[in-house]
Amino acid sequence: DGTHECPAYMERNDFVDVILRNVLEHAGRRRIIFSSFDPDVCSLITLKQHIYPVIFLVVGPTTRYTPFQDLRSDSSKIAVNYAAGNGLLGVNFHSEELLQDSSPLQRADKFRLVTFVWGDDLNIIQNLEYFKGLQVDGVIYDRIGEVRKRRNTFVVENESRTALPIRTPECSRSPTPEPIIHTGTQSAPELESTVNSTMKRLSISQNSAFSKVTDEESSQPSCLHEPTQNYCSLCT
Repeated sequence: DGTHECPAYMERNDFVDVILRNVLEHAGRRRIIFSSFDPDVCSLITLKQHIYPVIFLVVGPTTRYTPFQDLRSDSSKIAVNYAAGNGLLGVNFHSEELLQDSSPLQRADKFRLVTFVWGDDLNIIQNLEYFKGLQVDGVIYDRIGEVRKRRNTFVVENESRTALPIRTPECSRSPTPEPIIHTGTQSAPELESTVNSTMKRLSISQNSAFSKVTDEESSQPSCLHEPTQNYCSLCT
């Protein structure tokens, strides 16, 4: 309607640079997707970095919010064209429009764009099922897991990573030592002799295994390439 949503408007480059600097320094291995209602901000984020994908947030035709004058955000089909032409990951559509006309989803699929849906309508389970039937890639709504129990993706991912075994050469190359069985009838000298015998066998098997590894490594042909040249199978 001609009014500015942000009274303290700042230069887009400075705004995006501050966000990207903080994310790149502190994000770690977090899964991050950038999104914005400003199409120019989406383009800037895409051009300034290539690590994190960007999705264009769209309001579309609405009676609930003040519409944007920028046609790229006011029209979902134009938003799809813009996202495809600027190499964005996809479009995040407003549920209000798609409940009346789902054709923007088909247009996004034509360009192989990722499709998300946001809006208050998604707090109704029937609408969630409707959009699942349309095979959108993601839905954004409040109180996730309140009706159906769900686990946080990041928690599950960290638990899976923690559960991975630690790789050690000793575990794979050394045989499992035989257990020492004490029947209660062995005398102290006999028990000590059994322990010494078991430890001796274990020591011999370990030395044999490691000497075999050493022999195999010494028989490998040496590489003539520089360490920085990683096209050689021997280097890698």
